[in-house]
Amino acid sequence: MLRKKSLLALLLSLCMVVGILPATVFAAGAGMPQNIRWAESPKSMVQWDAPSGGGQYQYELRLKLGETIIDGPDLTVQRYHLFNGSLMTEARENYTVEIRARSCIIVGEFPNEYVTSPGEWGDWATLEGSGGGEGPTPPHEHSFDGWKNNGTQHWKECSCGEKSEESPHNFGEWELIYYDVNTKYDVCERQCLTCGYEQIDRYREHQHYYTDDWSSGSTTHWKVCYYCKEVNQDTVANHTFGDWTETKPATTTEEGLKERTCSVCEYTQEETIPVHTHDVHDKAWKYDDTNHWQ
Repeated sequence: MLRKKSLLALLLSLCMVVGILPATVFAAGAGMPQNIRWAESPKSMVQWDAPSGGGQYQYELRLKLGETIIDGPDLTVQRYHLFNGSLMTEARENYTVEIRARSCIIVGEFPNEYVTSPGEWGDWATLEGSGGGEGPTPPHEHSFDGWKNNGTQHWKECSCGEKSEESPHNFGEWELIYYDVNTKYDVCERQCLTCGYEQIDRYREHQHYYTDDWSSGSTTHWKVCYYCKEVNQDTVANHTFGDWTETKPATTTEEGLKERTCSVCEYTQEETIPVHTHDVHDKAWKYDDTNHWQ
């Protein structure tokens, strides 16, 4: 009978040890996260490997500049984390990433998982000297940068090939680049107002462009197209001259000059004034005490 009681007491003791064992494991704290490293992109993402030995873990992270914590502490069960990039005003090599882990039970699936039965936190591991190994690949987040285009439409594209904002071009008005004297057509372009894609048409019907400048000859004036130089027949007209103005009086030895200007095109017509010759208008003699003359 005594031996049976001793055996029963031994079994009870073993049960107590087994019941206490999980709590003891949790209380001892988890190992350190391994292989902490910056992700290639985005620049504020950090990745790491789980502590050796297997199991499920919750992680606590913080980002430090010197001794100052600038982001965190943050909790996650993933093995990657995106810090607030707007707080990182220096090169990321100047920052220290600290991560520690604790054993737990993870219930549910990302992104709605939660933690139960957490153990004690382990020691902090830093970005420097944290072991090796490959970390998990985080879920892909699309990043749509500048516009891409073809002849009919434009879009933004993620590095994974996913497209966004795909739509036909939104062109502005045609603008003349130059007049092709060989083909007699206007070469024009227009741009998409959204993505800047340029479309060129080398065979648009020529549109005459007449400036305010006049061309002129000795009797008429007219306007020509600035590009093809064709005369606008609707503008051909005779000069509208003002009065003559003497610019150089004639003498008995040299001719004089006079000119007048068209009030429309400002063409100036110039003519000579003949050499001055005396003409006696009064045949009667005139005289004084010493001389006489006509």
